[in-house]
Amino acid sequence: MKKRITAVILAAVLAVTTLTGCSSSMSGKDAAVTVNGIDVTADIAEFYARYIQAGYETYYAAYMGNDMWGSRAEKGNNYEDAVKEQVIEDLETMLLSEEHMKEYKVTLSQAEKDVIEKSAREFDEDNALHNKNQVSGERKTVKRLLTLMAVESKVKKAVEDKADVKVTNEEAKQKRMQYVLFPYKETKETGKGLELSAAEKRQAKADAEAFLEHAKEKKDFEKAAQDAGKIYKEVTFDSASIKPDKKLVKAADELSKGDLTDVVETEEGCYVAKLVSLKDRKATADKKKKLIAQRKNKIYEQTKDEWLMEADISIHKRVWRSISYADLGVRIKQKEEKPYTEHMKTDDQTNTDVDY
Repeated sequence: MKKRITAVILAAVLAVTTLTGCSSSMSGKDAAVTVNGIDVTADIAEFYARYIQAGYETYYAAYMGNDMWGSRAEKGNNYEDAVKEQVIEDLETMLLSEEHMKEYKVTLSQAEKDVIEKSAREFDEDNALHNKNQVSGERKTVKRLLTLMAVESKVKKAVEDKADVKVTNEEAKQKRMQYVLFPYKETKETGKGLELSAAEKRQAKADAEAFLEHAKEKKDFEKAAQDAGKIYKEVTFDSASIKPDKKLVKAADELSKGDLTDVVETEEGCYVAKLVSLKDRKATADKKKKLIAQRKNKIYEQTKDEWLMEADISIHKRVWRSISYADLGVRIKQKEEKPYTEHMKTDDQTNTDVDY
């Protein structure tokens, strides 16, 4: 599972449903994962696993049905095994981040520690004892997990900040076009598109050709669209863009500023576009930031993978067999709040740093 759901820790209220009545044979102090001699204990592992489970069951169960956890996922695993594999890797990464935090000069500020303490206290106060026991949600367990998550987040940022990546203006350059679509589908009130008949499609293409000639004469794309009863749209793009359509992007990318495409026929309908800028400054700056972020994240992922490859890791399967998603249902009862890391000030925003 490459995409993980961020645990909703802040003052969340859990709904816990025992589905089979099976009791766990593990102790909360058993080791669930051992990384370079340091344990993630079973209580922390279960609490994190249950919060990830709660996210899935709250937001995806309606789409995936009652047998969500037994349904097939990637690599031949069922969905439960696939999610638990990612949970285990997350926990391994948290411990390795803690191990490397001094290397990257990462500490938790007092303000961050206070947010963690407050979040653990609110969770403790807002959830019934029975529910907390079912998910190993003791306050000290929540606090330890939040600390690990905060450290992981800050180490990730430190690795990315240290990464020396460059993106040239040419790589990031974004052009801008205006376009009008003469669709081959008629949108109904339901939002579904009804395919036009062959005769109607021929008429749509003829309308597009007439619009193109009118736009050439007017030399004002917006006015030509208005005269045709159409609303033009504007979009920035580069040669790798796929929206609004690959064929249209290819045609527009070959234009000089101010030129019009021919009628570009696609499955969606007929497009006519005008290239209005060879380099949109704002879109280019935004693309540059995005590319830099992607390359920094790639370096972090490579660094993390190296840590995982080099680490001495033991996964204690008996503990993980005891954490069954099929036996215990968990949902979040209140609206999702922002992850705790978005609520706390980081070290560049506060002067209250202390040693971790």
